Amino acid sequence: MTLVTAVIASLTAKPKYYGEAGWERVPTATNRKEMTLDDFDRKLLSLIRLGHLYMSDLTDTMGVDSKQSGASIDKLDMGGYIVRAGMRGSKFYTFEITEKGIKALPQLSELEQIMAFEGLTPMYAELLSLVKDSPEKQAEFVKKHAIKSMHMAAISSHLTRLGYIKEKGLFKRRLEITEKGTFAVAKYA
Repeated sequence: MTLVTAVIASLTAKPKYYGEAGWERVPTATNRKEMTLDDFDRKLLSLIRLGHLYMSDLTDTMGVDSKQSGASIDKLDMGGYIVRAGMRGSKFYTFEITEKGIKALPQLSELEQIMAFEGLTPMYAELLSLVKDSPEKQAEFVKKHAIKSMHMAAISSHLTRLGYIKEKGLFKRRLEITEKGTFAVAKYA
């Protein structure tokens, strides 16, 4: 009975915007709506500009329920500020900022632009320096920046994906700097 009800509901319910006829994954000047962005939307957009491309990283960094981050992502997608990597599977939850998205954010300084292109911020460079020189002081870094555990996990995942660090340890996470991370420390710290 539940299955029959679910099938009937899915066939009669209005599809989400990306399920409507004529919807295109890649935004153009004519296939998106005007959307008003709030501070939360801009924060997500700035994280995507930095290279946090995955829904889980965005949700964990923001420390919110996935319903809230999902609604914001839908708004950014409908407005043409981001583009999804694909419409199925994990690509549906992987994003890239568009030119419109970049223009909606405050302009970065030259150094910030270079760092963002490399997926870094001054805080991330500080963490890399700490991991290189005093990895046992990670807890002090977390306390200093008031970083919650899920946010720290998102930062670690981001830096690991980009090749700056390796995560080690079965029960207690230990970060280890890579050659690329050492180079970044020399460049930015």
